[in-house]
Amino acid sequence: MGKKPTHANKKGKVSSFIKSPLRCPSGKSRAVSQIIDKIYPKRITCPLLTFCCWWLNRIGTSKQRNYGLCITDAFEPLVHFWQVLLKNAPYLAEVVRQYEQMTPNMFYNLQKTFFALNDSVEIAAAFFALNRSSFSGTTLSGGMSLGHPRFTQSSIEKLKEFSAKNITVDLADFKISIARHANDFLYCDTPYLITQKLYGKKVTNI
Repeated sequence: MGKKPTHANKKGKVSSFIKSPLRCPSGKSRAVSQIIDKIYPKRITCPLLTFCCWWLNRIGTSKQRNYGLCITDAFEPLVHFWQVLLKNAPYLAEVVRQYEQMTPNMFYNLQKTFFALNDSVEIAAAFFALNRSSFSGTTLSGGMSLGHPRFTQSSIEKLKEFSAKNITVDLADFKISIARHANDFLYCDTPYLITQKLYGKKVTNI
């Protein structure tokens, strides 16, 4: 496993938060520092559950905060990505390299055939490649970003070096996940409406 990544903020201070390898098709990442520093209790003795945690851009490390992190989501490909990444990031990065020379034809064909994939690692690799190659990280619903400047050798190397402890990711919607963690601190991300196409497939039933 690679070294735990650190990131410098605008003031040059090193952050001990782990940055997600996925791109976020919304403005949620701008609120991360407020969520982490102001909303989360400073001391949590039970696991933290984040429901529908699509793109939480930075995750508090166990070094800073004494809790485990339980992430659940109703979108199976996203869950596959995180589970494979946490289990074997170097192997996932190697599988991703088959898409390194992404062309428009490759991109749109992969979008069309994505839900026919049935191997967890292949699903995770394709999901990452589409996410990093798509405009604003829209993955399965958006167009290809010209030249895919966010899907590079550097992004694959960062994927290979990704490491996070005390994190579990499970497939479950809020009706199941909240009941499982009734006495825990919950961060519940707003699910997307059925008419929206961010997922590329209807996965919510509101």
